[in-house]
Amino acid sequence: MFTPAPCAPDGRAPRLLRVSPRPAVPTAIPPAAPLPDSGMLAVAHRLAELYQMVFPKKQKWRKKRLRWQEEKLVADIQTFGNRVNRHHFPLYCDLLDADLDTGDWWLRQMPLELHGFCAEHHGEWDSFDEPIPLLLKLNEWEYADENDQAGLTAYCGYDYDWPPGFCLRQLDDVLDRMDLLPPLDALPDLVRMVLSDTGNHWLDYSIEYMMECDCYPEWEDYEYWRDEWQLAAPILARIKRLTTWVQATDLVGLDQIVAILLAAHQQSTTEQTN
Repeated sequence: MFTPAPCAPDGRAPRLLRVSPRPAVPTAIPPAAPLPDSGMLAVAHRLAELYQMVFPKKQKWRKKRLRWQEEKLVADIQTFGNRVNRHHFPLYCDLLDADLDTGDWWLRQMPLELHGFCAEHHGEWDSFDEPIPLLLKLNEWEYADENDQAGLTAYCGYDYDWPPGFCLRQLDDVLDRMDLLPPLDALPDLVRMVLSDTGNHWLDYSIEYMMECDCYPEWEDYEYWRDEWQLAAPILARIKRLTTWVQATDLVGLDQIVAILLAAHQQSTTEQTN
């Protein structure tokens, strides 16, 4: 005989057990995103290494999630290069339309923006502000016949008379002792730069030299180049003030520079004969 379930103490009938419906089973599993290939993984790993090496305190930059498309990963390399430019030293980092192989090369070697002059590229000399073209031509004439005073004047293309035996390489020490006032105090450094004799690689070597000999430094030497740039940057700033001043004086400042060079030559000649 059927016996109904007892009622609850308050007289309500007990609730029936409610079972939630099962979730619908998907008819198809969506495909997983493709994994990056080994080349892309290697480039990403190298980029992470360089962030750790160059920007060890920039945790936010290091933890940023990389993008696994070739053009976007190359853009991430470009961002890294821009940061090096802004915080450490000048690099050539125009990777627009570059492929992953170019990005990988860029992460292995540093395409530095060196500031030295290339003696072989005569056609580019006149693109510099004075007194740089004049000094480059004077240096080129170093081995000229000491009696060929007219030839030196004609070669330089300026209306200045140069004494026999004039040699720019003999003047840098004399110029240092002349206690020149700004902006002319940059002249000794500029002369050494033209002679590739500053002792600083940023100032003694040119981009053309690095490209022709394929001698790009590796990123593992970045601390050396960072420290050298900290020494080179103030020198370049003083030289820039000098060239700007010469242009602002409508090249009258060039006459003063020539007068200083001639005085240094006279003093050097006197010291050598005594």
